[in-house]
Amino acid sequence: MLCSRPAFCFMHKFRRKIPCIFWKGNGTLSMEHSTEVLYNRTMVYCTPAHRFGSDALLLARFCAPKRAQKAADLCSGCGIVALEWHDRGHRGPCTALELQPEGSALLAAAVEIFLLIWVRGEFRTVEAEGKEYVVPVSVQFADNFYEKNYITLHVPIDKAQWSGPAAPAAGESVYVSIRAGENEAMEVLGAQPDQPSGEYLLVRAKHLEGDVLYFDFPADRLYMDEADRRKIPVTEVAERIQVRDPDTGRTETRMKNTLTARVRVKDGRAVITALLVNGSPVTAAFTTVGTNADVKYAASGKEKDTVVPMGDGT
Repeated sequence: MLCSRPAFCFMHKFRRKIPCIFWKGNGTLSMEHSTEVLYNRTMVYCTPAHRFGSDALLLARFCAPKRAQKAADLCSGCGIVALEWHDRGHRGPCTALELQPEGSALLAAAVEIFLLIWVRGEFRTVEAEGKEYVVPVSVQFADNFYEKNYITLHVPIDKAQWSGPAAPAAGESVYVSIRAGENEAMEVLGAQPDQPSGEYLLVRAKHLEGDVLYFDFPADRLYMDEADRRKIPVTEVAERIQVRDPDTGRTETRMKNTLTARVRVKDGRAVITALLVNGSPVTAAFTTVGTNADVKYAASGKEKDTVVPMGDGT
């Protein structure tokens, strides 16, 4: 039988030896491995104990699942059958089972690589082509804030009116219709089980209370390089002040600065592209004491910073 793509002519073309460390339960597994690259650039990691030949490729092609079908690969070894399915276009759920820790680690590393490549490609597409919105955010400052390559943000857009015929199951993918309001602010129109004609977010349902659906916003990280992260005035960004309600006389603690983020959305995917402090990029915002006209700053240890109506404070 003739084949437009020979079964194994490409398997040893890109072989190379590199040291590698994989995670194994409660420890690490260090081993040298070779890397095989399949026809559509899917990588397969092998060791002398976990390798494959043309028979594995023929088996994978003989029993290849359709694109969206569920699939399982038992005794998967380095994962060649499941990875060959993926290389040939399978995108449905796939379970690969291997009891040997070394083989399982090889497959886990290969999956991590192609998922990373896929996610990065999706991220860049949305970042470049998505429609831009502005959303409110809060920043989570952890002890290792400067050690990460991203900032963790919380977007409080987490509920919408549900219009489906039945309640969605927890974790089920649903569509949240959105539009751009004043100053590009994101406005939620509702949630439904079917894809709407306009702009939307693809989210996972959490629970339904009455006819209100709760979900998590599908983006919570702003990726930044170390130099830009170290420009962030953390103390100023995180500063809180006492706000007095003129009607009730009650005092509340609120953020001193208004934090928002720019988000791009395409085909339901969302990417956070910028963090803004009072409308300015966070790396250029220096909201030092005395610069906020709406704040009356404490003059002694017995006083607290408070927000005052414009024109009433100095």
